[in-house]
Amino acid sequence: MPRNEDAFAGADNVSEAGAASYEFVVTYYDQTAIDPATLDNNDIRVVGPAGFNVPATLVTAGADRATTSGTARTATYRITPPGGAWDLTDAGTYRIQMQANQVRDINGNAVPAGDLGGFRVTIPNPAALDINALVAAGQATVTHSTFDIGTYSALFDGSTSTLVRTPAINPAQVQIAFSTPQTLAGFSVYFSHAGGSPAYRWQIEIADTQQDMNNKTGSYQLIVPPTGTVGDQLSSFTLAAPVTASLIRLTVTRLTGDNFVHMNEWQILGG
Repeated sequence: MPRNEDAFAGADNVSEAGAASYEFVVTYYDQTAIDPATLDNNDIRVVGPAGFNVPATLVTAGADRATTSGTARTATYRITPPGGAWDLTDAGTYRIQMQANQVRDINGNAVPAGDLGGFRVTIPNPAALDINALVAAGQATVTHSTFDIGTYSALFDGSTSTLVRTPAINPAQVQIAFSTPQTLAGFSVYFSHAGGSPAYRWQIEIADTQQDMNNKTGSYQLIVPPTGTVGDQLSSFTLAAPVTASLIRLTVTRLTGDNFVHMNEWQILGG
C-alpha cells in the first residue's frame, strides 16, 4: 500500500561514556517524493530525562529511492549530549520527535508531527560489582520472585535493553548471597514500563544471615529506605558511608498500572 508523509527513526543505544556527539537516521516515506529542500535543522527535536529538549542538526540527506510503497529518503541528524558528552548521569530514554510542518513532499504535504522512535542511555559504572561474574565463579547466588520474561542475569548485564518481568507479582524481590561479605557504597536501578509511565518504589536491605534478613534482627539493616521513581528513568542512592554484608535484597513495588514489575538494571557499587 502507498505510504504518504510517513517517517521513522533508527537510533543506537548508548552504553559508553565520552562521545561528544550522537547521530541517528530518519527515513521519510511518501507516495510521490520528499522535497529535499524542506530538510533542515528544524525538522527534529530530541527529548529526554531532566528536561533535555534540543533540536537536531541535519548532517546529510540521502537520495530519493523507489520502494514498494512509493519512495523513501533518509536523513542523518546529530545532537550534542547533555553536558557536552555522554556520562553516567545521562541515563534514561530519549525520544526522537518530528516537528509539525517542517518536512514536506513535492506536493507540499507535510509529514505529521509525532514520535519517530527513541534510544536508551545506560553507561555502566566502573565501580559496579560484576554480579554475573561472581555467580559464574561460585562466589554469589541469586534468588528472586518468579519471572515470566528474562533471567536474573539481565539485571546485571549493564544494559537497560534487557529486562526481567514478574507475572502479576507485586512487589518483586531479588536477593544476592555472597560467599564472602562485600563492601557496598551505592546503588542504581532502572525500571521500565509497557504503556504509560508507572511509578515504582524500591528499597534495599542487607544482613549477614538469612535468619536476620527474614526476621529483621541482628545484622539486618534497611540501607536504602523506600525510594520513588518512574519508568524509564535511572534512580540512584549513595550511602553516607560504605557497609559490608553477605546478603543484599532489592524490593520493587509497582505503584500504578498493572502488577507486572519491569526491572531492567540493578547496579551495586563496591566500596
